[in-house]
Amino acid sequence: MPSFSFDITDRAIEAAKDVMSTMPGNAGQETLVNDLYIDGYAVVTVDIEGPLVRTSTSYDVDIQSAHPEAIYIIMEAGKQAFEEYAKGAGDTEGLVDFAFGLL
Repeated sequence: MPSFSFDITDRAIEAAKDVMSTMPGNAGQETLVNDLYIDGYAVVTVDIEGPLVRTSTSYDVDIQSAHPEAIYIIMEAGKQAFEEYAKGAGDTEGLVDFAFGLL
């Protein structure tokens, strides 16, 4: 059974940043959001077995701030955006079609 893995970490991090950048309510929060430390990984695996196709996603994200209590809700929204992007990327990024093209 052919299996293909796609690293989508950079795009998942960008999805988190996009969401968080719209949320600060003041200049202090904006500075904290701009200075966030974001580390993680997101990998989509496509397994092809004849006509059967299975996708699975593994991911984890760590978002840290010098003052997390000031932007906790924003950080949680970023984590949620990262996870949602990672979970949906198998479909939204056309990775199944791309994997078939690699056969």
